[in-house]
Amino acid sequence: MNNKGEAPIGAIILVILLVLVFLGGFTLMLILINQKTSDKQNHLEKVISVYVNNVDNQSKTQLDGKFYIFYESELIEKGNLDKRSLVEIKNISYNRLKVYCKSDGYYLSNIEKNFTQIEIYNNASKITCNSVPYGDLRIESDSNINSNEGYIKLDITSKRQFNNISGVISWKSGTIWVKYLNKDTDKIPDRFKDENDYAFNTNISLDDSNTTILLEYKAIENRNSDDCITITIFDNDFYLDEGKLKISDYNGENLGNPKDFTKTFCYEE
Repeated sequence: MNNKGEAPIGAIILVILLVLVFLGGFTLMLILINQKTSDKQNHLEKVISVYVNNVDNQSKTQLDGKFYIFYESELIEKGNLDKRSLVEIKNISYNRLKVYCKSDGYYLSNIEKNFTQIEIYNNASKITCNSVPYGDLRIESDSNINSNEGYIKLDITSKRQFNNISGVISWKSGTIWVKYLNKDTDKIPDRFKDENDYAFNTNISLDDSNTTILLEYKAIENRNSDDCITITIFDNDFYLDEGKLKISDYNGENLGNPKDFTKTFCYEE
């Protein structure tokens, strides 16, 4: 009886496996067809020349700097920008490009470019990045650290744009810990490692606006006026490294806004 039942079961399993193999092959074929169709759609019928520049987003003044042109994730062109003229790049054969521009004193900017039929016909296209200059911060607080535990409230106002407010905190032996309430500890940037005990990232960006951040602290009973908590605020920008976006504080160098903003609170005897 058992031998008679094994044949149909085996046949059913074989059919199921054949169906799965067929479906897998069919799916792979569709993926390849779609990929080829996408590549064909994005591949221009003839090459085109593009002219790149970078301007201040408000004054529209043209800037020196660098540019990087990507098709999908592949870097296809890079070079230097000139504030006196447009930079010509010949023989671009792909549509749907992503262009990054970086100038001193400005955040990294990017623009996605799809060529129009007129641009393709005329064999010419202008690509303009609009870059935002680094902003300044004003930090105010009426908090103190006279209690053994409590909160420090920072009221932060920006002039122009300030990307991704981040900070590091240092303290003396009378303080046990300090932390940013809305996020766990972040990695201390290399340039701050030897002098700071804690780092945080708010994921807040400002543009002629303001925000409030709250820090919590705990201290020992016996302190003196040398027991201080120092908070340093800085921005986080991105930079391109071999085609990949990375954070600005890298290998001990700050590639974002070069200015740090510091506020110190000391125990008052």
